[in-house]
Amino acid sequence: MEINLHFKDEGKEIVHVFTGAECHEDLSQREPDLVAQLRQILKIKLANECDYSWCELADPYNKSWIGNLADMGFHLAVVWHDGSWPESSDIEQNLLSWWKQQSISDQPWIVAGQLIYRADRKRPDYPHFYPGCTIINLQEYLVAGRPNPLFFDSEARMPGFVTSGKNIHDDYTPTWIEPQGDELSRESHSYPGEYLDHLITNSLVKGYRVINLPQGVRDHFHSCYPEDDIEQTKQWLLDPEFNTGRTPQEIKEWGYTLPEDKMELYGYKIQQFQVLYITNTENIPKRDPELLEVGFSRHVVPCAGLHQFWHQLQDINTLKSVLWFDYNPYAIAWTRLVIDEWDGRDFTGFYEKNIQRIIGDGVIAQDCVIYDPELYNSLRENLGEVDGVLTGWNQIKNLKHEFIQCDVVKDWDRFADAVGSGHRLFVQLTNIWQYESNYLNTSGLQAQVNYLNLIKKLLDTNLEVYFTGNTPGGQHYTYANMRLHRSLL
Repeated sequence: MEINLHFKDEGKEIVHVFTGAECHEDLSQREPDLVAQLRQILKIKLANECDYSWCELADPYNKSWIGNLADMGFHLAVVWHDGSWPESSDIEQNLLSWWKQQSISDQPWIVAGQLIYRADRKRPDYPHFYPGCTIINLQEYLVAGRPNPLFFDSEARMPGFVTSGKNIHDDYTPTWIEPQGDELSRESHSYPGEYLDHLITNSLVKGYRVINLPQGVRDHFHSCYPEDDIEQTKQWLLDPEFNTGRTPQEIKEWGYTLPEDKMELYGYKIQQFQVLYITNTENIPKRDPELLEVGFSRHVVPCAGLHQFWHQLQDINTLKSVLWFDYNPYAIAWTRLVIDEWDGRDFTGFYEKNIQRIIGDGVIAQDCVIYDPELYNSLRENLGEVDGVLTGWNQIKNLKHEFIQCDVVKDWDRFADAVGSGHRLFVQLTNIWQYESNYLNTSGLQAQVNYLNLIKKLLDTNLEVYFTGNTPGGQHYTYANMRLHRSLL
């Protein structure tokens, strides 16, 4: 069984699983373009937001994958279905806390999920999972003899069960079910049979309780319920030019007309107006001192954070110009303001005095402005100060600074033209090709094709191209000499 494992060294307590299995009544067969967008969001979230490893299954219908992950030493498999994704690594911490609590109880379990049982119907549904997030207790799965996750052995009857009597919400989400009573005929209950539902029946057969995910875990992942409002969602999600011609205010306000469960999805569609980075979210980068020998003459950097100034100061003796770019007009406006008006002293005071000049129209909320004074202090400590002025600031201001508002992913050719030719380039694209919006606003494989086109054109027209950032597949490079690469995806 082939498993494409993206290993992270946080530990083996958790492995996230992207299955690619059918769910929501074969939605991927009916609406492949819609599902492709949802799956890309999930992959980006697993790569960027989670601390633990994740994997992709070559064949989700080969039942051995669960046992294989268990044999690798993982403990919990967090299985994600189309339209659901983790909000942040907080889900992992909450899940581990819950798992430890379950471990000290006298109720072993194999599987947990968004358990549903509607008993008030004339022909009740047999207990099943909503296909959002499902947790498999891998080591207990081995103890139980590797029960089949995809097939229930009895064609005629299903195991009897009793519910907890309490619900997570409403009256159809029991906190658990466990085996009890006689077997049930197929005629008495409807059996939905979504992916992994057979782990419910096979757990009951082996005497295990099946658990509903507690609210503390649910609060840290999102389900956009893709099976609902399909036609309306397709109109805006699948149109790369849906917001062309609208003002930022109009774009943002339109999202309030959507169903609540689609608002986060729309937020990724309009990501350029969602956040403003005054400081970076990571520590100051490091680089090999030998790179000074390259003699970078031009930097190409996004209008995000303060690390770009650190990069510029490293090459100040050879650097002639800086091309600043961003698809967020507010980010460009802020960077222009810093270069034009900041005197190199008291950056926090400058920020507090001037931020409303940039976000005063209300499109970007104050709580969506990322500013961490400690990260600026780290930059100041790294570079030092002379008479209270950040070291090298006046030299940076005296460089030639150019700006272009540009969606690099969609408009790579115009971007490459703005970069120019004949330079020794340092190009910092950070994690742009890991932004959800870049896949919601392009079709098919266009984002990947444009990445390759951009790198090729820069190499064809410049003396040197060194690159820092992510590829579409999530591979991260730091000051990589792109002439040494023949495969990037």
